[in-house]
Amino acid sequence: MSEYKYILFDADNTLFDFDKCETEAFKLAIAKSGVEFSDELYATYHVINEGLWKLLEQGGIERATLKTERYRLLFEKYGIERDIYRDVAKDYEHFLGDQVFEIDGVYELLMRLGKRFDIYVITNGLTSVQESRFSKSRITCLVKDVFISENVGYAKPDKKYFDHVLSSVGDPDISKYIVVGDSLSSDIDGAINYGFDCCWYNRCSSDRCGRTPTYEISDITQIEAILQ
Repeated sequence: MSEYKYILFDADNTLFDFDKCETEAFKLAIAKSGVEFSDELYATYHVINEGLWKLLEQGGIERATLKTERYRLLFEKYGIERDIYRDVAKDYEHFLGDQVFEIDGVYELLMRLGKRFDIYVITNGLTSVQESRFSKSRITCLVKDVFISENVGYAKPDKKYFDHVLSSVGDPDISKYIVVGDSLSSDIDGAINYGFDCCWYNRCSSDRCGRTPTYEISDITQIEAILQ
């Protein structure tokens, strides 16, 4: 096994329970707008949002457009008054930054790993959301730095994003790094294409879709055994 020195953790649905954060923020934003919440409405939003994030990873949409486009498309589909979607988008972003739900066991895990490794966070999340969340999170003091793609100027899986990370860390030896994340398309593809070892956090028992991550876990705390 390689002698790792640096762990690059994804943030959403790896350290933070983003599904829970997203659901709560969506409910609050929709309630403020006066639109009636329903499970169907949220499920449709989730599909639209996921598709737009994949498009962002491929360079097919700007981040600023994504923020409002997901709500424009949602309201258009349901025939909701369209001129409120920008306000809802702003409210959602604000509420999302207030949600700090950790994956079970993450804080204790980082406490232990931090004694042996330098821990960094790599995220494609929105700057306003991630900066707000990390300012409220107890795990912030356990990581060396947080690399937010909106600040970097490139998003995972772009190699230029990881160029920036390595330059900032100051060690070009990729054998010392391991990427840990839940997204095949951003974390795992990004790591494999760059030459990093990687661990896929397969929290939903999904298919690999042809990828070959170095390791695979179903519980985030299982990374500790891999790094022994």
